[in-house]
Amino acid sequence: MARIACVLSSIVLLACMPIDIASASEQGPIGVWLNEESSVAVRIARCGSGLCARIVWLAKPYHDNGELKRDRHNPDSGKRQQPLCGLRMAWGYRQKDDHLWSGGVIYVPKEGETYSSSLSLVAPDKLLVRAYIFMPLFGKTVVMHRTTPPDQDCPRQPQTRDVLTGAMPAP
Repeated sequence: MARIACVLSSIVLLACMPIDIASASEQGPIGVWLNEESSVAVRIARCGSGLCARIVWLAKPYHDNGELKRDRHNPDSGKRQQPLCGLRMAWGYRQKDDHLWSGGVIYVPKEGETYSSSLSLVAPDKLLVRAYIFMPLFGKTVVMHRTTPPDQDCPRQPQTRDVLTGAMPAP
């Protein structure tokens, strides 16, 4: 009897798996994505009639002195003090087919440069982000993997030192 229950539960679990995969591909690139180096996560969401992305997690959001990492390479000097956490860094993507969103723009904070961009969903949990100048042939592709949303919001305030010891809190 226990063996039959085990087989039945395995069948039920297997039957549910395609539903999860289908729902991930139905939502397309909407969700949270982690780069291959596991250094940054972005949330892709609907923005107006297109898609946009914000940084929601950084592996190292602070400099050694406890200050937040900021958009210091931004060509607009008025924006160089904005924190990287929470930064809108991609926008304008329009769906072309079931797996392609194009016409987007991506801002690369560590370069302070903006590029044309497209998103290709090659698997429910794998997204190719192509950034380019003039045409896709002249660009670079970054692989992102779907992940769960971070446990807490990306920090937007500097770390504070322990008043008694002067030490920074443990990460």
